[in-house]
Amino acid sequence: MKLIISLVILIATFTSVNSEEISEELKTEFFIASGITAIQDNSFFLLAIRPVFKYMRITADMDIRFLFANSGIRKEDWNELRDLSNLVREIKYENEGLFLRGGNIEEITLGHGLLVKRYYNTQPADFERKFGRQFKVDFGSVGLEDFGNDVFDERVEAVNIFFMPSDILGKSFFHSIKMNGIVISDSIPSKNKYWYDSRTDKVYPLSGSDQLGGFSAGLDFQLIKSPDSDFCIYTEVAQIRDKGEGFIFPGIALKINNFEVKVEYRNIAPNFVPGILDYNYEERRPIDWQQVKLSKTNQMRNGGYFEFNSQILSVINVGGSFEKYSGLYPNIHTAISLNPTLNFNKIKFYFSYDQKDVEKLNLLSPDSVLRSGIAIDIYERIQLNCYFRQSYDIEFRLYKKTYTLDIQMLL
Repeated sequence: MKLIISLVILIATFTSVNSEEISEELKTEFFIASGITAIQDNSFFLLAIRPVFKYMRITADMDIRFLFANSGIRKEDWNELRDLSNLVREIKYENEGLFLRGGNIEEITLGHGLLVKRYYNTQPADFERKFGRQFKVDFGSVGLEDFGNDVFDERVEAVNIFFMPSDILGKSFFHSIKMNGIVISDSIPSKNKYWYDSRTDKVYPLSGSDQLGGFSAGLDFQLIKSPDSDFCIYTEVAQIRDKGEGFIFPGIALKINNFEVKVEYRNIAPNFVPGILDYNYEERRPIDWQQVKLSKTNQMRNGGYFEFNSQILSVINVGGSFEKYSGLYPNIHTAISLNPTLNFNKIKFYFSYDQKDVEKLNLLSPDSVLRSGIAIDIYERIQLNCYFRQSYDIEFRLYKKTYTLDIQMLL
């Protein structure tokens, strides 16, 4: 599979055409920052060097961070080869029909999310980064996208191949028809995971777990497409290997100007986990299938999924989702961010909150993940940054929290 992907990238690189003139000059920006970082109950002094390099279509956004305590620099950030990931925020290449990216992976969804829904390649409250890989190539009527969790320690891979037969056979009644197939795998879900023995007060590596695998197929019918509106009806079916299956039918997606909404009717088997590769998978892996809630009758669970995204007055982006199945508590997601405009170009802000099995809303629920951040231009070339992350470690039964407060200067 990796050989095929490499060939696709090579072909796309030499066949992509774009008449836009690209500057061949190397452009650089150099930032330095200092502040504090708290990881659990430990506080550190932060010193960061953040150069940004741009050459033609390539952007390298670096973030070289050093944490200091009374005993000196925090050594665990720099004692392994994979710690080279801590040098980079992202490296990306963008061209017409081709996108390549390395660095932290955030918010990746493939298809309509039955297998991959808003996947992150790091644990929510981790300070360390991972050098994930992501690419997408689109030839118009056919394309492929792929990602992996970490080039230094790759376990997770997902591939999505999509095809638009209407571009070849003619649009006829439908503006376009899109077909896709997705394959996912996690070769060792228990890798670098541990369990706590309260009797001995010791931590032990988890034993090997079964490989996770799955596949899905989808079909989209786009009935309306214009600059201001889109209307699509779709279906998707997925299977987790040696476990259960789930499907969406029907699904409806509507976009009018700055408002988007999706409504789906779903059916899932008792041992199927919708969106199994999600924002908290790296925290909760491996899946304890004995704890997956089984129905007493072992019948399919029906349910629904609702999602919306909207831009208010071209300033605030608001989004969220609600997911509910018979016999289970719902899952929710909400997000809000400030969209930089002429009036608010000195402030950037975002907040997202996720909770599964919601019996009642609670920011300190063990099934919740919180992410937030704000950046304020307090003076010319000087910026104040604050970031906060929170999740829950079910094995050690504690909340994991990380926050950073720093002042950044452009030299």
